[in-house]
Amino acid sequence: MPNKSLLSKDRINKMHIFFAVFLGMYLLYLVFYHVRVNIQGMEYPCARFLFFPQDKYKDFATINHAIKDLNPYISRLSNYPPLILTFAIIFSKMGDYSPYDATTLQDAFNDPAIWRSFVIFIALYCVAVVVCCIVYAYKVLRKNGESRISYKVRAYIAYFILGVMFLVSAPSLYDIDRGNYLVVSIVLYIMWAIAEQESPESNWGPVFAALCAATKIYPVYILGVYFFDKRFKKLIVAVITGAVTTLVPIFFFKGSYLDNVYYFARGVGGFGVGVNAGYFTVGLSGALIYIYRAFDIPVDTKVTHIIWLVAGIVISLVGFKLASKDDKLWRKLLVVTAMMNFLTPNAYLYQTSYLFGPILLMLSDKEKITKKDIPYVIMSAVLLVPKPYAYLHQQTDPTLPNEWNYMNCAIIIDAGLYLLMIILYFAQRFRENRELKIKEVKAS
Repeated sequence: MPNKSLLSKDRINKMHIFFAVFLGMYLLYLVFYHVRVNIQGMEYPCARFLFFPQDKYKDFATINHAIKDLNPYISRLSNYPPLILTFAIIFSKMGDYSPYDATTLQDAFNDPAIWRSFVIFIALYCVAVVVCCIVYAYKVLRKNGESRISYKVRAYIAYFILGVMFLVSAPSLYDIDRGNYLVVSIVLYIMWAIAEQESPESNWGPVFAALCAATKIYPVYILGVYFFDKRFKKLIVAVITGAVTTLVPIFFFKGSYLDNVYYFARGVGGFGVGVNAGYFTVGLSGALIYIYRAFDIPVDTKVTHIIWLVAGIVISLVGFKLASKDDKLWRKLLVVTAMMNFLTPNAYLYQTSYLFGPILLMLSDKEKITKKDIPYVIMSAVLLVPKPYAYLHQQTDPTLPNEWNYMNCAIIIDAGLYLLMIILYFAQRFRENRELKIKEVKAS
């Protein structure tokens, strides 16, 4: 059912709790940062949650450089999906990348034209996120025939602020700092959530889901929602849309079509294999690597992969099955997104931005807040704030006892929050299903 309210009249509602936790935790981090950096003079990475400073914005230049000659796959310069590479052509033409190679791409931002294109790219992302929140508010207000000016103004202000909070969240700032084209996928993900909420019978939902997956691959995971809900028409629409938007752009790349498909598939197949970095991650594989390094144990990639594979199969099957009978869309999409982020190999911090869509639906839920909803609100807010309160030290080289190894406690905290959210959801759904069966038995 579509939402019938945007701002709950309850004294304390989901948005109040979310805003309070987000702002409180963010303020705590800023105070911590000020003390560690400005007072104690601690150098990077202490108190920082962003990627290496010498790599700032580099993903943007890397992708543009890979697509400038329309030869991203055979040249082995990229394994990004064809659709997002096609989109990147626009920005690759705004500056001259020919003087640079893989080792000098950071210098590209000294070119005013390239820097200007990057600013435009990020500005479009920021505007799109805020507009999505405002449009969602507009759609709900219009559908309900809301005429009170004061209420409409308060609603628009609240959802404008929510959009800004999304933009300044840790995963969003990490994405901007990387200059990653994931921002396109994030906007499409928000549009998918809104479409499923406001137009559940239309095909816009699967179209946006397919476009999202066609720009970053791993969101293909969310198509499991349609399969387990037995909404096969939507699944077919998503598959066809994804196939067309993936296969057609390859025709415009240089070289043999089959060679391009082969090298693209090979690049995608290698994603996440040999997971052993772990830094700045939020999922299961990163958490396992964090534990290895915290105890100064060499990372066993094979064991890590087995644990990830078993957990992925079990969590996905159980999670999608339980979610298929959940009548609360925000809760379903929130846990599916949590599962996706938790199980993606080397899920970097920016992947948490996929929570924006489900959080938007959660905070606008018309039903009165219950005790079982509060943990989701709190965990969602905590997942969005910076938490680099402690970095591991190098333990393998006794000559460098004070060197950092770039793994901070946010890795284990975020992975733990995702796992806790998944476990909580499973427990609640099992209990609800058991209570429903008991009622059915008594009724019969």
